Amino acid sequence: RHFTVRDYGNRVGVFRILEALDAADVKATFAVNSEIARHYPPLLEAILSAGHEIAAHGKSTDHIHHEGLTAEEETGLIESTFTHMPRGTRGWLSPARNQSSKTLEHLAQCDVDYCLDWEMDQVPVTATTKNGTVTLIPNSYELSDFTLLHTRRQSEEAWLSQMKASIDLLLEEHVRFGAQMLNLTLTPYVIGQPFRIWALRGLLAHIKDTAHVSVFTAGDIASQFTKQK
Repeated sequence: RHFTVRDYGNRVGVFRILEALDAADVKATFAVNSEIARHYPPLLEAILSAGHEIAAHGKSTDHIHHEGLTAEEETGLIESTFTHMPRGTRGWLSPARNQSSKTLEHLAQCDVDYCLDWEMDQVPVTATTKNGTVTLIPNSYELSDFTLLHTRRQSEEAWLSQMKASIDLLLEEHVRFGAQMLNLTLTPYVIGQPFRIWALRGLLAHIKDTAHVSVFTAGDIASQFTKQK
């Protein structure tokens, strides 16, 4: 039961998201684990052919990064994940957003440019490791569809209202603090449901109609941040 609920996102929900993004002329970053990449190559083709970006999402949610892994085991998980990713994949989102104390070191060793695990300030920061640097792109998990619609059982109207309010406040604050970012985290089997997709379309329309708000992929944000340092 749980597998088919989630697999609905890979087979149906994600294509509703792709259609909504295309209608809004928005490019996004899709976190894809290596099991999905192996079993659903047409899905990766659909994402890439639409001009979107893919970030590696580990092997699967059954392979969590944690302190009990040896360096060889964790590096092996990362390297094996990237063997199934499209050439040029630069980003990483850990399964369950869980890391060991050495994950960032191993990511830098594997030439990963940016990581999407951390919930933090609404601007990117640089993590410096002995193997190089990794740009940390803040993850707005508190506003994700999974947190608000699935876990907290809020209505689609409430989620849309909270997202709009967050965007509007950050826009007000930019006068004092400069540009800030809001990571729109979507889960295909959640927001891709037929009774929910309207809320995403409404949010994308709000973004499009709001001056001084732009949408970028995580890779674009990491590149711009690196250039400005």
